[in-house]
Amino acid sequence: MDLMSEVNVYGANVFSSSAYDTGIDNRQYALFRLKPEFIYTDGTGIRIGYWLKNVASAEAFSNVAGHGYSHQNWASTSTQGIRPRFLIG
Repeated sequence: MDLMSEVNVYGANVFSSSAYDTGIDNRQYALFRLKPEFIYTDGTGIRIGYWLKNVASAEAFSNVAGHGYSHQNWASTSTQGIRPRFLIG
């Protein structure tokens, strides 16, 4: 289990401090490319916000806000959820 990167969700680094924290996660998932509304909803229309694994600064991490935009939040913020990804091999 792992958190998604900005590239997995948006197709590009937005708040990431560098491309180094993207690593091998260098492609946008087809689901988000074909149906962008799944970036910020659970498929039933309920809006969700969640953490991404990218580091935005010394104190903040990237996240997806409930309206779908890329955002950054302090690491101590507890109002964001998680949306893990699972690698199937």
